[in-house]
Amino acid sequence: MNLKILNFFLAGVLVILIGIWGFLIINPREMRPPDFNKELGINEQQMRELNNIRDRIMSEDRAIFLKIHGLNKELTGELSKNEIDDAAIRSIEEKLQTQHKKLTKLRISAVVESRKVLGAEKFIQMTGIFDKKRKEGPLRNGKNRDFPGKNGDNGPPPPPPGEFGF
Repeated sequence: MNLKILNFFLAGVLVILIGIWGFLIINPREMRPPDFNKELGINEQQMRELNNIRDRIMSEDRAIFLKIHGLNKELTGELSKNEIDDAAIRSIEEKLQTQHKKLTKLRISAVVESRKVLGAEKFIQMTGIFDKKRKEGPLRNGKNRDFPGKNGDNGPPPPPPGEFGF
């Protein structure tokens, strides 16, 4: 029973680590189109406020990610011991959950603050610009962002039944 719980927990940690890695490979500054403020029709004051929000959120984001990284190392240390200490693992799990809650609150507050600065119409327009940029812009390694399964493309056909043991 404990082995199943441990496997689910490790799978969850792996998903979290992959998500963090995916977030870190995208440079947030490359996401902003060059004529961002002209396209939205915003003034310098609004642009400054958006930059302040972004800079504050990014610095707090990085601090949380460093804490998560440290907790993941701590978890790896606990799991590599001969005797597994369930209390220590649960404590690390609770700390990880706390950090992820902080991260969620931080990101939601950034969206709310940005919307307050821009107003409803310009905020919707901004999200449309970012969506367009994500679809058109290459990743840092030059690969295209369009993956099979997006934009109505269902990607390759599924394998025939039984091929993977199902």
